[in-house]
Amino acid sequence: MSTPKSDSQWNIDLVNENDLADLLPLLRAYCEFYNQTEQIPLTDDAALMSVSRALIANPKHEGIQLLARDSKDRTAVGFATVFWSWSTLQGGRLAVMNDLYVKEGYRGQGIADLLISECARQAREHGDRCLTWQTSVDNKRAQTVYNRSGAFKNEMSQPQSIEFFVILFIFTLFLFSPIVTLITFVCLSWFWSLPMTLVLFLLYGCWMYYDRHVDSQGGRWSDRLRQLSVCKYFTKYFPLKLIKTEDLDPNENYIFGFHPHGAFSFGALGNFGTDATHFSALFPNIRPHLMLLQLQFLFPFTREILLRLGACCVSKESCEYFLRGNHGTGHALVIIIGGAREMYFTKANTMKLYLKNRKGFVTLALKHGVSLVPVVSFGENELYQRLTFFNLIPNGISWGRSFFGYIPLRRPVVTVVGKPIRVNQNVNPSTEDIGQLHEQYMQAVEELFETNKDKYGLGHVKLEIV
Repeated sequence: MSTPKSDSQWNIDLVNENDLADLLPLLRAYCEFYNQTEQIPLTDDAALMSVSRALIANPKHEGIQLLARDSKDRTAVGFATVFWSWSTLQGGRLAVMNDLYVKEGYRGQGIADLLISECARQAREHGDRCLTWQTSVDNKRAQTVYNRSGAFKNEMSQPQSIEFFVILFIFTLFLFSPIVTLITFVCLSWFWSLPMTLVLFLLYGCWMYYDRHVDSQGGRWSDRLRQLSVCKYFTKYFPLKLIKTEDLDPNENYIFGFHPHGAFSFGALGNFGTDATHFSALFPNIRPHLMLLQLQFLFPFTREILLRLGACCVSKESCEYFLRGNHGTGHALVIIIGGAREMYFTKANTMKLYLKNRKGFVTLALKHGVSLVPVVSFGENELYQRLTFFNLIPNGISWGRSFFGYIPLRRPVVTVVGKPIRVNQNVNPSTEDIGQLHEQYMQAVEELFETNKDKYGLGHVKLEIV
């Protein structure tokens, strides 16, 4: 079957076995696009071909793939995939246009419109009530094409108000833990009774005391919580992305040095405190643990969430619990090296790191022989503006959007995990040993920043280490 354009420039064909060799490069390019933009892991060629062959074998019940070709030289320039489904709300069959891709260099010539039109025609012949589409929240170009075509957007796959999830996440985990606790206490007292609420909080206080060591003994990991949709919506807000430069051996443990701190380290939270940016796929069998101040684990309910996200206390005892191998191998301790001091340096279009006097993590790496991995988060400092009020506050304050400036601006943040620095174990390292490794680490951070700053919009920024 062929559906040529009126000027016969393009043909749209149903994919068959003879088309698979021409279709595969397009499928691979489509997957690479989403790998680069959303860090979705790449699928191998065999798996891609298995999908296509399943559709070819049963087009009536599974779905179809369409291939766009130049009618003159038969060059394959684009494809679309439609899966057949059902919809209770529509009360009948449903066609889902899951994939649409046009080769770079051929875009803007109406090929996408032709593919969509043929998808709609095939859907009508199949007896479907409507044709829906799904795409990334941030892929505005694709959304424009789909909207122009008249295809029905599947709203159920998109967050209705992504800012709601950001506010919920930030409020619960970092900004207003004391206020959340207070509100919970007041509400329970109002709707229940003060004595019962006091008993409840007393019991929970006893539990926190009994459970007080868990944040220094590996936390309480939960894959299910790390993969919740709210985590994905949180990372989509900015959006956050995670980039790998080298594979890591799951038979070892690692110390990740995260830079810069930024106002609230959202890059660290989204990329390592959740699995929304596909850390588990990029680094198989390695668990990242966001190492936080003890204060974060003193607030009721919030501590339970943090523990199940894999977070632990950043104390020496907690770090050594992992590094001694008490919890096995395949753990990455994510330490925000600059701490609160670096937070006060946060300013857009700068990269000022408080690192020269931070050597405790280097000592730990030497004593336990674990690799140091530099991590630079590009865009972290751009999430807030630095405002001054008539010099009343010397360094000013970080100001974002709503809720008294707490909600961050919507700016992309790209976190790059650098190459590990291999460290030979030295149980009693000298000051010179520590200084030498620390200098090597600072050079690795600088190299990682300089190598990537042009790619992620900070080419004009100079790194400053203090």
